[in-house]
Amino acid sequence: RKSIPGESFVNFDYGGRQGIDNNKLLGEYGFVEENNPSDILHIEVGEDIVTIGRHGVVRSSTRSNESFVKEKEVTNAVLKARARLLAVGTATATEDGHITIDFDRTKLAALWRREKIRLLDEYLER
Repeated sequence: RKSIPGESFVNFDYGGRQGIDNNKLLGEYGFVEENNPSDILHIEVGEDIVTIGRHGVVRSSTRSNESFVKEKEVTNAVLKARARLLAVGTATATEDGHITIDFDRTKLAALWRREKIRLLDEYLER
């Protein structure tokens, strides 16, 4: 144990040089990093799962390199994923019909969705 003076800063490392995507940060640590350089999004493209990274980079696909999914298929899947993320609601109805909103959870979910939409937009803009 080490004592730290009151005006000092403490830095936390969440993943070293490779970093951690926002899915893991939110699930394990309860926050989302804006403009996270390690963020990714897995989207379904037909029978495949394609991983989109920052700046529109397709990081991986479940297909081998020889039969990589067509760019048009990826673009269509990106547009569909983006529309689904934009359409997500934040309120829930209880059994007795009351609407409840957990504002802290809603804010985190909205930030997570915004970062995923950023990934998809970067793919579309490349």
